Amino acid sequence: MQDMQDVFGATSELPILIAKYEDTLNPGGSAVAKIQYRKNDGTLADSGQKRYINDELYQNYILPDESSYVRFDTSRGEFVAVGTWGLERTAKPGAEITAGSSGSFTIWEGTGALAATSSTVTAYHDWIDGLGNIPSGTECSLKYYPTHQKWRVMDFDCF
Repeated sequence: MQDMQDVFGATSELPILIAKYEDTLNPGGSAVAKIQYRKNDGTLADSGQKRYINDELYQNYILPDESSYVRFDTSRGEFVAVGTWGLERTAKPGAEITAGSSGSFTIWEGTGALAATSSTVTAYHDWIDGLGNIPSGTECSLKYYPTHQKWRVMDFDCF
């Protein structure tokens, strides 16, 4: 196997690797991502490589166009998602979601002021449905449950 420093152009130490996902990385699964690295000047560079990234610890749900840190596991010869990217997201429905049903939510991200992303998920409003319907555009807290393979609304209209 080619030396990882040669592949990614680092000179003194193995670079910080970042994966920009093309597919959804489900908890415990794998997905195709473009590998990027942080150069010595702090900027990101594209390695020109696509690899499968594994989530061996069932702690990440990463949507297309999102990024995460990764490490190269030399003992297995594969890339692994690092840390807990998380199973929770802030999202807003594009239409009213009736209590007890499901609907489409746009994921919102950012530091401070949130902004809409291009990612959407179907989430179920069936655990806290006693709070009533969710109006269109309401900020909601969603959580992904790997055992159910579903996003669920955990809270809304209280941010």
